[in-house]
Amino acid sequence: QAVAAARLVAGARPVKFVGVFGNDAHAVELEAELRANGVDLSMSERAHDLPSGQGFVMLSPDGAASSVVIPGANTWWPADEAELAERMEAATRGAAVVMLQREIPDRVTLAAARAARARGALV
Repeated sequence: QAVAAARLVAGARPVKFVGVFGNDAHAVELEAELRANGVDLSMSERAHDLPSGQGFVMLSPDGAASSVVIPGANTWWPADEAELAERMEAATRGAAVVMLQREIPDRVTLAAARAARARGALV
């Protein structure tokens, strides 16, 4: 989604990916692909002691969807709520739109949404 957004704006606006990469080949590949497509990773980090998070969507023959999320590095966020709020305030500074995923802890999603809304961004 970050790559699609970066391609859509074609350099007219910055696109940032705020997340935590794991310590595996998936992280290296994802990071390289995001950078190659002009996505700013300056607010992202690497969890050196955890693998990348993964999500799998499964479809049954009747079309019903279910998913499995393996959190991995997606759980590597500050435990201190004030520190998390500061990080999200910095990450959303200047943002017009903030897209959130459900693969990170709810408290992180809520902190990002609060920070973005406080700045008038569309969440």
